[in-house]
Amino acid sequence: MKFYVHFDGPPEFSMVFRWNKSKKEKLKLVMNIFFEALKANHASLFELNLENLTLVNTRKSTLSLEQDVTSVVKDGMDLFVVLKQLPVPKERRRIVMHPPVSLASSISSVHQKGPGMFVKNGEPTCTKSSSEVELNESKISEKTKTSFCLNDLRKKMGTLRNAARICAEALSVDEENSSPLSCLAEIYLEAGRPQIALEYIELAIHVNSTDPSLCFIHGNCLAAVGKLEEASNAYVKYMSHLESLGASQHEIHDVQAAIAKVCAKSGNIKMAIDLFSNVLKEDSTHMESLKGFAIHTAGTSQDDLQEAIVILLSLLVQSGGQHQHDVRKELANLMSSPGGMGVFEDQLSEVWCTSESLMFIADILREWGALKETLQLVLRAYELSPHDPGICLYLVHTYEILSKHNEAFLEARSFLIRNGSLQIGRVSCSHFIPVLQLITEEIYLNNTTLCIPSDFENQENIGKALDSEFQQLGLLFTLVKILFVKGALNSTKAFIPVLDKLHKDRGLHLTLLRNEAAFFSCISLVMEVPFSPLPQNPDFIYFASDSHCISPAWRTINYQEKPHVIHPLLATGVKIWHIRKESSFYPKFALLNALKEVPNDSTVIFNIGEIDCREGLLRAVDKCNYDSVEEAIETIVSIYIDFLKEQNERHGFVTFVHPILPVLKETRNVVLQFNEKLKEAVESCSGLQWLELLDVLLAKQTCEFNSEYHLDGTHVHPKYVSLLEKALKDSLKDV
Repeated sequence: MKFYVHFDGPPEFSMVFRWNKSKKEKLKLVMNIFFEALKANHASLFELNLENLTLVNTRKSTLSLEQDVTSVVKDGMDLFVVLKQLPVPKERRRIVMHPPVSLASSISSVHQKGPGMFVKNGEPTCTKSSSEVELNESKISEKTKTSFCLNDLRKKMGTLRNAARICAEALSVDEENSSPLSCLAEIYLEAGRPQIALEYIELAIHVNSTDPSLCFIHGNCLAAVGKLEEASNAYVKYMSHLESLGASQHEIHDVQAAIAKVCAKSGNIKMAIDLFSNVLKEDSTHMESLKGFAIHTAGTSQDDLQEAIVILLSLLVQSGGQHQHDVRKELANLMSSPGGMGVFEDQLSEVWCTSESLMFIADILREWGALKETLQLVLRAYELSPHDPGICLYLVHTYEILSKHNEAFLEARSFLIRNGSLQIGRVSCSHFIPVLQLITEEIYLNNTTLCIPSDFENQENIGKALDSEFQQLGLLFTLVKILFVKGALNSTKAFIPVLDKLHKDRGLHLTLLRNEAAFFSCISLVMEVPFSPLPQNPDFIYFASDSHCISPAWRTINYQEKPHVIHPLLATGVKIWHIRKESSFYPKFALLNALKEVPNDSTVIFNIGEIDCREGLLRAVDKCNYDSVEEAIETIVSIYIDFLKEQNERHGFVTFVHPILPVLKETRNVVLQFNEKLKEAVESCSGLQWLELLDVLLAKQTCEFNSEYHLDGTHVHPKYVSLLEKALKDSLKDV
């Protein structure tokens, strides 16, 4: 087999290992071979030793070097050698340097696979590599001032964090070099930390006061912190510099557009529009001016709104990925404003009559929380393409976000019945029609016994779904999720035997169907654990979470001396970061819509944050949003507490806070840090109660997850509800 090992540079360095699967060696050997090759090629750049390095996979999971290679590594896999801690540069005059510090499992973006250094059965076979970086490209010279460009650094280093580290290393050699200081300013400006960025650029100006090229970045930093007049002055100074050099019109237009944005921020919209217009008279394709003109003229009339929407759509097509974040946001704002949808129906008929265009725009609107308009566009696209399973699946997911699960089920059911000839493996959708036709009523808590046809489950040699059949398979997986989440357990059970065969050994977790497949797999396992019959008109304890609400769902526990059923409130993919006040990302609304269904004064358990711990926190540190995981945790915990307090005030909930489940070994360290901070915050906040579960879920002394509660490696076994019952009882005692 062949696998790749990359160094989390600088410098960029990769090796390709060709490994005999019968060879029984540990990862330590791979690490040693890689380390020796790295030293041989780049010894003059780093003072490295093996104790400062660790090996991780693409999921940022730290690998034990004592594991056998063949038990961990698969053909074509990428592994990464990363520093356990970043070098910390010395303090700079009046500012402390801020290159972020992360845990050992933090890695940079995946480097491109290249030929690297080939290794066959543990022995190097080729040392020449086109992917090697020449020493002169990355070496920091003590004699020459190195020039730093953020875009180049980003391409080479993969993350802002790594780019910041290179700048810090350059400054440790030459503290009078303004180039890495200005690059750090750009990094922290992009990371949303303009005050730090401003300090860096002002220090750059201090050490190189004769360089007017720093004025543009200075103006950007001043504008970002609200010092608008000073920003305008900096831009004017920079424009004078450009004119004296005979710079291109495009460079001058960039500065004029920046001045226009400052005018708009200060409330002088007319002047801003005039400045954008002046640029566009000379260059009708200038993107920042087009965007600014569209945003600030859109509210004046319906015609202007139409023109603005057309401009933003054209920018999405032309920008090639640049400026897309802001453009998508502004397009969503305009589309959801009064008259926005009318532009499409009345004026942009070609777009309104093309399902592909409608779905493209619908995805933008959903991303920015314009869910009413998203639904309208998706329904129109579905009307145009009623046999497209991808559009139907998107429609079903949109109904889920809106907490309209019965509508979601009916759309999925209707599509599968109408399109019975669509294949999934060696069965067609028509195979499911007899069961679908038995489910005719409201699905919520509908546990009517179904008379399943005898031949429904007895499908042998069912085959595997082709990639082209994933959408209809995803539709069936999602249909099962909806039935389960709404408590229609008998109906859920009916579909599982056939879908299990289509799911098994297909590797769907590696495909675009991974989310739908993961939900189905979890539900299938949970359904193997018998449920107590649901009583008529049960009392509920509500459990608000992402997929972690599946394990305890519909189990009966004793709470306040009475039987209560745990009612799931599913918000697929929700992070704590999504629920901050300024966010408009759709998982936030999925959660809020689910909470709207809960009667006031109910008991609600919140279990949110596992996805933040698994990926969000480390990514935020890599993007320089925070200097450390600890700082990121404090911010996220604060957002969570504020959200819970707001829900309590609005709905009068009796609120319990569930610890993040430490199931995944790879993220357990982060999870335990997070739970420690979260517990402190909950216990210091009136109206919130902490559920003490971790002592039992973790094996004593080792901090390994208690195997008794293992389910699928990600979720906890339903038997843990007995622990949940006890934790609720103990928590009430403390009140």
